[in-house]
Amino acid sequence: MGAYLCIASNGVSPAVSRRITLQVHFPPMIWIPNQLVGANLGANITLECNTEAYPESINYWSRHESQMISNGGRYHVIFTVTTYKIFMVLTIHQVSYNDFGIYTCNARNSLSSTTGTIRLYEIHVPQLIKEPSTAKIHSLDGTSDKGGIDPDYEKEQIRKAMQKEEEEDAAAKISVKVLKKEEVIDSGKLGIQSGVLEIMVSVSIALIMPFLFRPGT
Repeated sequence: MGAYLCIASNGVSPAVSRRITLQVHFPPMIWIPNQLVGANLGANITLECNTEAYPESINYWSRHESQMISNGGRYHVIFTVTTYKIFMVLTIHQVSYNDFGIYTCNARNSLSSTTGTIRLYEIHVPQLIKEPSTAKIHSLDGTSDKGGIDPDYEKEQIRKAMQKEEEEDAAAKISVKVLKKEEVIDSGKLGIQSGVLEIMVSVSIALIMPFLFRPGT
């Protein structure tokens, strides 16, 4: 299919030539680069379909076998036409859940018609899964979620009991020291009182003795 040039010459100018165009009529043919296309929700995706036909074919995109897709909204349709080839491109913006399914590219001329299908499926984005917490849940009686006494709970109770005992011992030692200081103070007071009493007795004896030994008494 194309142009052919026929030239006749016998060495005498001018030469004669004729241009002949050969046109081959054939029904539409379709080939699809990718028949299975995946997309994430909210992404933009492009579907491609290539056709050949002569006479030139009428091409369009459709869904559900009859719903024709027109250019507008979230759908953008482009047709690139050459002599007998048409490149069909369908771009879907912000893919939603309802966009997934089968898309059909259609080509039809005076000789016949044909279709090709592309399936658009959802690609699930992997999600980060948090590991479960290793913290254990204790009941009021110290049992774990699996039943029985939780060893960690039992260790904690023993530690608290030992800490309480140490605090009580420390408090007892402090009390003993205070008592000892009070005893020292009391003994000091008693010694002072005894000394004063001895002085008073000595003074009294010293005052009385002269009268006892005075002549004539």
